[in-house]
Amino acid sequence: MLKNALLALLLTLPVVLAGGGDAPVLKWQGLELHATNVIRFGTLDSRLDLFNPRGQLLATLTQHFTGYDLKDWTGDGIPELELTGHTGGMHCCVVSAVLERTKTGARNLFTYYIGNYGNLEPKQLDADKPLELVGQSDVLAYFNGSYYDSPTVGVVFDRVGSTYKLASRKFPKVLIAKAQESWQMYLKHDPAYSKRDIIQYLANMTEAGQGAATLEKILNDPRVTQSDKDWARDHAKKLNKALANLPNYLWQLRQKPLRFNDKNIFPKGW
Repeated sequence: MLKNALLALLLTLPVVLAGGGDAPVLKWQGLELHATNVIRFGTLDSRLDLFNPRGQLLATLTQHFTGYDLKDWTGDGIPELELTGHTGGMHCCVVSAVLERTKTGARNLFTYYIGNYGNLEPKQLDADKPLELVGQSDVLAYFNGSYYDSPTVGVVFDRVGSTYKLASRKFPKVLIAKAQESWQMYLKHDPAYSKRDIIQYLANMTEAGQGAATLEKILNDPRVTQSDKDWARDHAKKLNKALANLPNYLWQLRQKPLRFNDKNIFPKGW
């Protein structure tokens, strides 16, 4: 019994499979990111460790899947470090954290819950220097009953000072472009996704400030089936309520940097 208990304990401890010179190392502005594989809870996970020049550990990310990338997120010509973690769950549990270099180490520029719809991308949408962050949210997941039929809604974040704020309605062209893609998909009349496409069209036009006019257009367009007209009309209030929760849905996860599974992931004031 004691032997089995010890074996069970060992399976819960993180065991590094690649160490020392075997671990891939990414050098980033004087810091080093080490990628290793570990066995934790009896399964193979991956781990990212960020060290300063003195060899001190700044942050650790351990998940079922991890990834990293260097990209200029702010538009200043200096690349930031993006860490991505996925627990291995379905339709969820993917988080991206972008770190920027500071004099003493690094800080969490922002954390974003990706869901299952892909990451944010930095783009120049206006005349000011900082880049905006463009992506999409799964706040409407299971809106149609099935995750695969769920509509998506575009999001845009604008940098204000040292933080990012949700500013989708400040850039309606992004939302309208996404809405028009959904409308064209609907006009192809794939019965399996018609309700998703019509609601996705309505959702993005609503976020762009044209919800009422778009619903009226749907109800009067002869190309829209009566079933889909009824669906859009009957679910308009539910849609508006879900979209109203979009800022809370995003900022609840972004205000405090996520800890993933480790105690020292992204502490304040690095």
